Amino acid sequence: MQFLIDHVSSLLYFAFFLMATIALQHGMTASLNKCRMEIDEQLDMVQTVKILDQDFHKLGYGTSAPNFMVGNVDSMEVKFFSDIDNNGIVDSIHYYLGDVTELSSTDNPNDRILYRKLNSDAATQVIPGVTDFQLSYVDTSGSVIPYANLTTVTGVNNVRAVRVRIKLESAFMMEDSYAGTSWQGSYAPVNLR
Repeated sequence: MQFLIDHVSSLLYFAFFLMATIALQHGMTASLNKCRMEIDEQLDMVQTVKILDQDFHKLGYGTSAPNFMVGNVDSMEVKFFSDIDNNGIVDSIHYYLGDVTELSSTDNPNDRILYRKLNSDAATQVIPGVTDFQLSYVDTSGSVIPYANLTTVTGVNNVRAVRVRIKLESAFMMEDSYAGTSWQGSYAPVNLR
């Protein structure tokens, strides 16, 4: 009888140990997957910022005023002029967010695609998964210019810097949240002074 009790108790201890090990492994796997997703978002952000840096630092280069396209300067869109490829021809560069319906196949209801359009070429996708893209425009005193004042040539000629805020989130939820990262920066190219 003691032999049977020993075996049953050993089986119970083994089952308990096995369940604890499986639970620990599941928790570690979920944490590692979320960490991997966050690293992926951070790497995507680095690439996005490199593209923004390349364009926004050249804002107004090789042009005369106005440096911005009136009517395309607001909180989520900007179109500006620059000789982006240094060939003596002024280019137009247009950044804007796509519609949320473009990424309806993802779990994230707020993700969008950030587009970049050069001249009359087809728009190219900078990055998907953008959940926040905010632009603000600053004058010589460092004050943010109200968007209503950016509807005229005189208004856009007062811009001396552009502040950009962007947030990326993963397409799929992990542990009741989306992996994400955000970045904000300010561009005050010499060409705007």
